[in-house]
Amino acid sequence: MSADVPLDGFAEPRFTAVRDRFAALLADGTETGAAVCVYVGGEPVVDLWGGWADAARTRPWQRDTIVMTYSVTKVPAALSLLTLVDRGLVGLDDPVASVWPEYGVAGKESTTLRHLLAHQAGLPAFPERRPAESWADWDDLAGMLARAAPQWEPGSAHAEHALTYGHLLGEVVRRVDGRSLGQVWREDVAAPLGLDFQIGLTDEECARAAEVEYAVPSWPADVGGAPGSLRERSVGNPAGARDLAVLNSRLWRQSEVPAVNGHGTARAIAHLYAVLAGHRDEAVLSPGLRDAAFSAVAKGHDLMLERDVVWGLGVQLEDDYVGMGGLGGCDGLAETARGYAYGYVTRRLADHERAIALSDTVEGILDVEKADAEGAGRS
Repeated sequence: MSADVPLDGFAEPRFTAVRDRFAALLADGTETGAAVCVYVGGEPVVDLWGGWADAARTRPWQRDTIVMTYSVTKVPAALSLLTLVDRGLVGLDDPVASVWPEYGVAGKESTTLRHLLAHQAGLPAFPERRPAESWADWDDLAGMLARAAPQWEPGSAHAEHALTYGHLLGEVVRRVDGRSLGQVWREDVAAPLGLDFQIGLTDEECARAAEVEYAVPSWPADVGGAPGSLRERSVGNPAGARDLAVLNSRLWRQSEVPAVNGHGTARAIAHLYAVLAGHRDEAVLSPGLRDAAFSAVAKGHDLMLERDVVWGLGVQLEDDYVGMGGLGGCDGLAETARGYAYGYVTRRLADHERAIALSDTVEGILDVEKADAEGAGRS
């Protein structure tokens, strides 16, 4: 590895291959600033960070550098609402209109919280065009969703609610609890668990946020969908959610956009998933509600992602994995068969190959260890 590319943190000796793979991503320029963390058996075994926190490469990535994670944020958003369910303040099958009366119009009268959480609400896009400045106007965006007609009968289909998800859940949280979703997350989940992950940053937190950048100039168009498509409408309005000038601004960082603008560390994400998987002596949800969240609610073709998806309550489920990736390459997951939790964050907006390469390396190591242990047991 080039000596002038910062790399810090630790990897237990058995995970040296993960450190080597991460170092190679930094050395060959695939990564310019990122962090990866792995928990096994509830304890961190890898916690690495490297590269730069800014495009000018004047700020080395630090242990406490945070970065925007796009849809990785949806799990904290869902958990914030689910904590209110756990407290008995609202029920999964309660109509949204029972706590947000303005929502109960235009065919949305029977929409439940379960529909919102599982991307079945029929409001995958903000229907009225808005400029980037509107990200700071919660009441306008939530009011738009309240008066909108759903694109399908709630509960009858699903599509990732790419940008609307956080405002749908967040307005329910606000009506039930009185605090914003970002406040509930910060005070009731992140602080007790010591998670450096927030939705709506303070001035101090903005100062240690990494600048995001495009891996290639065409990235915004490459991921934006065909003109007029559901994907384009879902990720393109309000303006600015793929524009560096907006994403690196205080307006974006300090607003609450709980679908996509959570900022945090890989360590916080891996720690959270270790808790959710039951690997640590900590809890976010009661066991019964955790199991409900990790059970399939919506299955089949996702109209926005245009592929088959299984949604739980705020999480994607696939084989032995539960988690959520973010547009641009960030990732968070727990894998039940091998018993590990994983977080990856990056400031370089590209695909998920970097995160997958590292998680594959982790799995290869764990598979060899399992095979060796089984061999020793038979000898």
